[in-house]
Amino acid sequence: MIQNYLSTFFRVFKKNWLSSLINITGLSVGMVSALLIAKYIGYSLVFNSSYENRNRIFHVSQIETNDGNVTYDGSATYRGVAILAQREIPEVEAFTKFNWGVEYLISVENETGELKQFNQTGIFSADTAFTDIFNLQPLAGNLEKALDEPASVIINRSIAEKYFGSIDVIGRTIKGRVSWGAETNWTVACVVEDLPRSASRRFNILVSGHEDLTNLWENAEYNQFVLLREGKDAELVAEKITRAVNALPMFQDENRSIVITLDPIKPELSKFELFLISTGILIMVLSWISFTNLSIVQFMQRQREMFIRRSIGADNSGLVKQFLVETGGVVMIALAISLVLLYFVKDYFQGLTDGHLLPLLGDEYFLNTLFIVVFIIGALLPSGYVMSTFLIRHKTTLQESKQARFNAGARRRKVLAGLQFGIAIMMITFTYVIDLQMDFLSGMSKGVNLENKLIIKPPKDVWQGKGRRARALSNELSQLSWVNHVSSSTTIPGQAYRQEVNYHIQGTENEVLMYVNNINPQFLPAYEIEVLAGENFPSQGGPSNRSKVLINLVSMKALGLELSNAIGQKIVDEEQETYTIIGVVLDYHKTSPKEKIGPMIFRFNAVRGYFTVNFNEENPPTEQSYAELESIWRDIYAEMPFEYFLLSSYYDYQFGQEDQLLGVMRVFTFVAIFLACFSLIGLSIFEMANSKLEVGVRKTFGASSLIIGSHLLKRYLTLFVVAILVVLPVIYYLTGQWLNDFSYRIQVTPLHILVPAAGLLFISFSSIAIQIFKLSRVNPVKVLREG
Repeated sequence: MIQNYLSTFFRVFKKNWLSSLINITGLSVGMVSALLIAKYIGYSLVFNSSYENRNRIFHVSQIETNDGNVTYDGSATYRGVAILAQREIPEVEAFTKFNWGVEYLISVENETGELKQFNQTGIFSADTAFTDIFNLQPLAGNLEKALDEPASVIINRSIAEKYFGSIDVIGRTIKGRVSWGAETNWTVACVVEDLPRSASRRFNILVSGHEDLTNLWENAEYNQFVLLREGKDAELVAEKITRAVNALPMFQDENRSIVITLDPIKPELSKFELFLISTGILIMVLSWISFTNLSIVQFMQRQREMFIRRSIGADNSGLVKQFLVETGGVVMIALAISLVLLYFVKDYFQGLTDGHLLPLLGDEYFLNTLFIVVFIIGALLPSGYVMSTFLIRHKTTLQESKQARFNAGARRRKVLAGLQFGIAIMMITFTYVIDLQMDFLSGMSKGVNLENKLIIKPPKDVWQGKGRRARALSNELSQLSWVNHVSSSTTIPGQAYRQEVNYHIQGTENEVLMYVNNINPQFLPAYEIEVLAGENFPSQGGPSNRSKVLINLVSMKALGLELSNAIGQKIVDEEQETYTIIGVVLDYHKTSPKEKIGPMIFRFNAVRGYFTVNFNEENPPTEQSYAELESIWRDIYAEMPFEYFLLSSYYDYQFGQEDQLLGVMRVFTFVAIFLACFSLIGLSIFEMANSKLEVGVRKTFGASSLIIGSHLLKRYLTLFVVAILVVLPVIYYLTGQWLNDFSYRIQVTPLHILVPAAGLLFISFSSIAIQIFKLSRVNPVKVLREG
């Protein structure tokens, strides 16, 4: 019996190869797309899974107000917060700190005494509890005591092999120097296994963090984590910590208050990922709808065969089994083709998502097996149910059955086609809005000129002669024919805000947290940052510039000043150093335009930081130009690594997540349009075949081909308009939710939905226009004779 079913399947497959090919292609593309999405989401779900305690580890954040005004809102906290929490809140089992560090110049000696130097990032400081809470895996040395000594460090396997060629390096010395000249000698106390790419708090070198227990409530500059006891509610614990801190006398006396939040390190899916899950489900639904619709079409084209089988004694169960075997065969072929597709697209998708993808041939969630089972069941059940319903319920003559089934299935086909169209509209509209938002961010004025700038990383120089060498480098670079001028600063656009310092106007107590950027007088003109009031640092000001500062508008407003009275005001920092405001600059987007502009203060320093080389737009740097730069660098900083990058590319890196989202959505939007149009083509072939008699009658009574074609298109147009009206509020809500994460955003209007819908309508109509055109030109005499 099975052999008979299979031979019938291959006979039918060969006879109806075109419709079968459409079915298999749609199903294969849908399976591959949904599985890739599942792998993407699976990678997010395993984030930090290497930490055994990830369900109990929480990052501590705080919002502080003074007299009702917010003075700090960020991810760092006072050191005293975590210490107080463990002492007074029983639910807190342990705490640790993990502070980000700057780039270091690393110097090590190999076995032959040869000096090797590297510019090294990923250097952090932590206390002794960090290794227990985050359960690092030791390879050499004593992990428990590795951070007991101030100068001891933990390094990972990659760094050990990079610096020394092996992991047997306990007791070896690493010398580190920062850009302002401070040097440190570290001793390797432990080597640990590299943390996986899916882990946060990844480090290259972990330094023993110095503890100053006399300064617990002065600066909110510590990234801290608490380990809660099993089963404790983080929100309730955060409330208890908040109350405990606010009960301290210093907070009550100074009218300060704090709100503590505990953020889990266990992953919580982002809006993008939730939308991507919806996209995967929608693509599966599209595939199922397309598969079901085209299976119904194939079935209804074989009604004569069904009646002949019944007339010779075949029962309904046998016919149902036959069609289930045929449907299952198509699914299996689609599965085989999808594996081939996966092989060819996996590398492209890995690059598109920057490696954010579980392995295709194995993962801890068994996504491959689960997905295949769900997809096969989802494809078989609707088709099996529909076909069995047709077979069991309709027992009329062939002609009666043909018309009855055509009429009975028309509404179902229209609903499914409308659902397909609605899903495709949602995806193409969301992609369109993302594209518009990214264009808006990249095109908006950022208040700073990012073009034609080459950045040279700061030299990690010793104190003696530091200023002389920095000035020599700047002067030599300025002499190059393709260089306009050279400036320096401790941070550049595209970098996170750094060096947080509290300032207040002399004679007042209202402190404002500002982000310091040390610059030379050429910085503002180089970046074309507008001075709204006052002046820039005088180029010949020398040491007198050190008592002067410039601020941006955000800082000015936070201090309660106006442009008319800001110049000449005295402000005082935490060290009781006094500065005079000599200028107010226009706010500019130091970080991504999707974030709010922070309060900035500019202090004078002519010999520190990154060198910005402005080059001529008409004469951009070439390989020869870069060689000239390196030659000048080597003459001044003989043994230090020379590294540079283009600022525009560096700044655009901040849009990585959005660019990734846009790339992923473009791919799957194309898939959705492909599936919808494929299904429409199959349905249009069937609909046109069953409308021949109607067309013949209309042409007999004088209707033109144009009128008939318009009448047939109107059926689809009405369906698509209804679909647009149904999904419009859904799309408006979803796009609004995504855009809420941006401080600067476009406003979604109905036009943003109608434009892509019109485009999809054109593509859809183009896919069925050929069938309608052929039908509108049929010979009515021939049709009526056959009918």
